[in-house]
Amino acid sequence: MHIVQASLIPAGTTSVASIDFAASPLAWLTYVLTTEINIIGPILLSLAALALMLYNRKKIIAGDSKKSAKKDTVQKHQTV
Repeated sequence: MHIVQASLIPAGTTSVASIDFAASPLAWLTYVLTTEINIIGPILLSLAALALMLYNRKKIIAGDSKKSAKKDTVQKHQTV
Protein backbone atom coordinates (compact mmCIF):
# COMPACT_ATOMS: atom_id res chain seq x y z
CA MET A 1 0.00 0.00 0.00
CA HIS A 2 1.35 3.42 -0.99
CA ILE A 3 0.74 6.31 1.39
CA VAL A 4 0.76 9.84 -0.02
CA GLN A 5 2.65 12.47 1.93
CA ALA A 6 0.33 14.91 3.68
CA SER A 7 2.40 17.83 2.36
CA LEU A 8 1.27 16.99 -1.20
CA ILE A 9 -2.40 17.68 -0.42
CA PRO A 10 -3.19 21.41 -0.24
CA ALA A 11 -4.40 22.81 3.07
CA GLY A 12 -8.18 23.17 3.23
CA THR A 13 -8.87 20.17 1.00
CA THR A 14 -12.08 18.52 2.20
CA SER A 15 -12.38 15.71 -0.33
CA VAL A 16 -10.08 13.92 -2.72
CA ALA A 17 -11.11 11.95 -5.80
CA SER A 18 -8.99 9.85 -8.09
CA ILE A 19 -9.56 8.99 -11.73
CA ASP A 20 -7.05 6.75 -13.46
CA PHE A 21 -6.53 8.73 -16.66
CA ALA A 22 -3.73 6.42 -17.81
CA ALA A 23 -6.13 3.49 -18.08
CA SER A 24 -8.63 5.31 -20.27
CA PRO A 25 -7.98 8.36 -22.42
CA LEU A 26 -11.75 8.63 -22.74
CA ALA A 27 -12.02 9.33 -18.99
CA TRP A 28 -9.41 12.07 -19.32
CA LEU A 29 -11.17 13.56 -22.35
CA THR A 30 -14.51 13.52 -20.55
CA TYR A 31 -12.97 15.22 -17.51
CA VAL A 32 -11.25 17.91 -19.57
CA LEU A 33 -14.30 18.61 -21.72
CA THR A 34 -16.59 18.98 -18.72
CA THR A 35 -14.26 21.03 -16.51
CA GLU A 36 -12.21 23.13 -18.90
CA ILE A 37 -14.80 23.79 -21.60
CA ASN A 38 -17.91 24.39 -19.49
CA ILE A 39 -20.77 24.63 -22.01
CA ILE A 40 -19.26 23.37 -25.26
CA GLY A 41 -17.62 20.27 -23.72
CA PRO A 42 -20.80 18.54 -22.54
CA ILE A 43 -22.49 19.45 -25.84
CA LEU A 44 -19.62 17.83 -27.78
CA LEU A 45 -19.79 14.73 -25.59
CA SER A 46 -23.55 14.50 -26.14
CA LEU A 47 -23.15 14.83 -29.90
CA ALA A 48 -20.44 12.16 -29.91
CA ALA A 49 -22.68 9.82 -27.90
CA LEU A 50 -25.57 10.47 -30.27
CA ALA A 51 -23.36 9.79 -33.30
CA LEU A 52 -22.17 6.49 -31.79
CA MET A 53 -25.75 5.54 -30.98
CA LEU A 54 -26.89 6.15 -34.56
CA TYR A 55 -23.87 4.29 -35.98
CA ASN A 56 -24.58 1.33 -33.70
CA ARG A 57 -28.27 1.31 -34.68
CA LYS A 58 -27.31 1.29 -38.36
CA LYS A 59 -24.99 -1.69 -37.82
CA ILE A 60 -27.63 -3.57 -35.82
CA ILE A 61 -30.27 -3.03 -38.52
CA ALA A 62 -27.82 -4.10 -41.24
CA GLY A 63 -26.99 -7.24 -39.25
CA ASP A 64 -30.67 -8.05 -38.75
CA SER A 65 -31.42 -7.70 -42.46
CA LYS A 66 -28.52 -10.03 -43.31
CA LYS A 67 -29.78 -12.61 -40.84
CA SER A 68 -33.31 -12.28 -42.20
CA ALA A 69 -32.12 -12.72 -45.81
CA LYS A 70 -30.06 -15.75 -44.81
CA LYS A 71 -33.02 -17.25 -42.94
CA ASP A 72 -35.30 -16.75 -45.98
CA THR A 73 -32.75 -18.46 -48.23
CA VAL A 74 -32.48 -21.44 -45.87
CA GLN A 75 -36.28 -21.77 -45.70
CA LYS A 76 -36.59 -21.69 -49.50
CA HIS A 77 -33.99 -24.48 -49.86
CA GLN A 78 -35.75 -26.61 -47.22
CA THR A 79 -39.15 -26.38 -48.95
CA VAL A 80 -37.76 -27.35 -52.37
